Amino acid sequence: LSAQPDLCSPCNTSDGFLQKRWRIADGKRILLKAGSGIYKQEPYNEIVATALYDALGMPHVPYWLVEQGGQVMSACACFTNDHTELVTAAQFMRLLPQAQGVSNWEHFNACCRAVEIPDAKKAVCNMLAADFILANTDRHLGNFGFLRDSETLEWKGTAPIYDSGTSLWQMTLTRAINAEAMVPAKPFETSQQSQLKLIAPYVDLPLERLDGFSNKVEEIFRTATQFDDGRAAKIAAAVSGRIQMLRFNRA
Repeated sequence: LSAQPDLCSPCNTSDGFLQKRWRIADGKRILLKAGSGIYKQEPYNEIVATALYDALGMPHVPYWLVEQGGQVMSACACFTNDHTELVTAAQFMRLLPQAQGVSNWEHFNACCRAVEIPDAKKAVCNMLAADFILANTDRHLGNFGFLRDSETLEWKGTAPIYDSGTSLWQMTLTRAINAEAMVPAKPFETSQQSQLKLIAPYVDLPLERLDGFSNKVEEIFRTATQFDDGRAAKIAAAVSGRIQMLRFNRA
């Protein structure tokens, strides 16, 4: 192992197992992330997620596709700067001591109340509801958070949604994709269904804007070169099913 850090890769300071690279384009720092497994699906998942957040009007980091070194990667611009820092939920929850027997959900909300970040609970619940649609299995406490002024330490609000690639059954064989199958969840429950029950009373999303969204999903995935026949349609149908499940749970 080299004693020198790899300054081309953000793995010195960011979590995750996917191959990553920083590039500078037009003076902006751009993060590139590769796919994994037999389908190399994660970059395309970010495009689907971007389309979903656009449709629902949710603040998010937009992603696009680039080809780098013979492989398709997702790209996004850095959303922090010299004056704005990201405080992950894991870091944020250390603001107060967590009493024994208090769940992460209860403690998270107590921390939000303590610093009076407006609409934090609503924003997080809406994000987790979108994660339900995407069958996102990796929205851990380091994968969302808040923005803070790095000089005054004044809270600016919730961070835009980012890093939604570990979703949409990216490691599941095509024949096994099913909207109703149990999907693991983070950070407040262990399954998507149980987490949805926890957040459903606080979700406020214009789901009517998602009529026909599965067509957009299939259109995006039809460009995925590693997909087998029928995978794009199978994922699109599962997304449609999960949108209907979310509507039912909110009714």
